[in-house]
Amino acid sequence: MAASLREQNRAVWRVAVEVLLQQSALPEVILRHVMAMLKDRDGIMRGAAVELLCGQTVLPESIIRHLVILLKQWDENVRTVAVEVLIRKLALPDEVLQYVAASLKDRDEFVRIQWSATQGLSWQSVLLEHNFQGAATLLKYRDGDARSAAINVLSRQSAIPESTIQDIAVLLRDDDWRVQWAVVQILNRQSILPKNILQDMAVFLKNVNGDWHVQRTVVQVLGRQLILPEEILRVLATLLWHWDADIQKAVVDVLGQQSFLPTDIFEELRAFLRDKDSDPRIKRAVVQVLGRQSVMPESVIQDVAAFLKDHNKDIQRAAIEVLGRQSALPKDVIQDVTAFLKHYDDDVRWSGLHLLRRQLVLPEAVIRDVAALLKDQKYDIQRAAVIVLDRQPGLPEDAVRRVATLLKREKKNHPGHSNRQQHFSYV
Repeated sequence: MAASLREQNRAVWRVAVEVLLQQSALPEVILRHVMAMLKDRDGIMRGAAVELLCGQTVLPESIIRHLVILLKQWDENVRTVAVEVLIRKLALPDEVLQYVAASLKDRDEFVRIQWSATQGLSWQSVLLEHNFQGAATLLKYRDGDARSAAINVLSRQSAIPESTIQDIAVLLRDDDWRVQWAVVQILNRQSILPKNILQDMAVFLKNVNGDWHVQRTVVQVLGRQLILPEEILRVLATLLWHWDADIQKAVVDVLGQQSFLPTDIFEELRAFLRDKDSDPRIKRAVVQVLGRQSVMPESVIQDVAAFLKDHNKDIQRAAIEVLGRQSALPKDVIQDVTAFLKHYDDDVRWSGLHLLRRQLVLPEAVIRDVAALLKDQKYDIQRAAVIVLDRQPGLPEDAVRRVATLLKREKKNHPGHSNRQQHFSYV
């Protein structure tokens, strides 16, 4: 069979190759003949050799050493096929990785060897530092194929040296949006980015002519950082007015992750809420962001309270949820809430009680309105009313009588419902 690989008759040779391709463990003597085919001037011969070698479950160490030697051949065709065989091995020894990485510096036309080398490196789960340096060198080439090859390697790595990350981030300034997109994908895999790269990303976001797909992803990358400098947050806040709703939503998501927002960003969010043309979905998200802040100024509470009367139910619910977390609502907001208590809709009445449940001191008139709901036909509303009243330090006599009446009725109607009795026992 080995002799058939040297057969001049192409038909006989082809049959021999097809037979050998079905074998996953060829003898070493045959593999040596296959290695000789790698040096052939005929591209078909070289291609067949690559397929035969790649079809082997395990390559002998002597064959791998020979392939590494071929990486130093002057003939670019030989170097390319050697790399193509090596890249099929998913766990290359460090020595082999070094030679493959060295191929990244090859100046061949059309960057064929560079491309093959990076295909091999991209399958390695952990790269050595010299591999990163070789890929970073390619990033600086003006040749698009070279940069694409480098990006193919780096985009699979989750821990890249900072020096290489710096070289990658510079390409955000590239004119090709595809390069920008690939760079952002690489940055997105890094858990912590240096401050100067965050600043480069902020500059990229300021470019009104930038590709909006890439900009949206940049915003999401920034959102993965645990702490963002205030100047970055301010750049993000300006994108609240971007024409693309997805970018707006991404910005709101990032701002919502911050435990504290500067005053000027608060004002930007307030302005967005007051804008009649703002997307209702984004408004709802902004309301939720404001509600997650550790401190809400009264002016912001007033802005959110305005949405209690909004026709959009989702925004209204968001406002109710946010205001329901406040322990000291302004008097005028509480007065607006009392209108909820008299509404015909069960959900609206319950929402009103939900808004008041954290208030420590309520006006007497409001307490009377809450106490009136102890007679409500809906048990959940009765229960919510008791929770609100329980927080008040001194209840009017008629409110106390109504609570007592409710307890008696509850005990009579539901004697076996220990969970409800327990719930009312604290009143």
